[in-house]
Amino acid sequence: MANILKLVKVNMEEMVKDGTVLLIDKPRIFEKYEDGVKVGVGGLTYPCLFQDLDFEKMSVKIAGTIKPQVDYDDEPIPVTFQRLEGKLWQDYKNGGEVKLSLTAKGVAPVEEKTRLRIGKEDGKA
Repeated sequence: MANILKLVKVNMEEMVKDGTVLLIDKPRIFEKYEDGVKVGVGGLTYPCLFQDLDFEKMSVKIAGTIKPQVDYDDEPIPVTFQRLEGKLWQDYKNGGEVKLSLTAKGVAPVEEKTRLRIGKEDGKA
């Protein structure tokens, strides 16, 4: 039976409406695997909070680079990812849970400060 999750398209533009997420930690190196064998450094993974997704914490991988494209200074930084793509996969080690894997071609800080709003829309908490 074919893995049907490979056929599902994730519309990241719709999920991240304004295109901005919060970088919440320093990027980390991730390993590249081929046929289940570690073959070297794959790139960097950026831990982020997605405000449009109920502040879900997810990491975005950028392959091929080990030099951070954004300097993290211990405070959340609003960033945008170029060509953000998502794909679903099934984690059989955790009971078959379906997870979302995110990749991008690049990342850049947002120039203007983004205010983080928590609470009601009218500004009253």
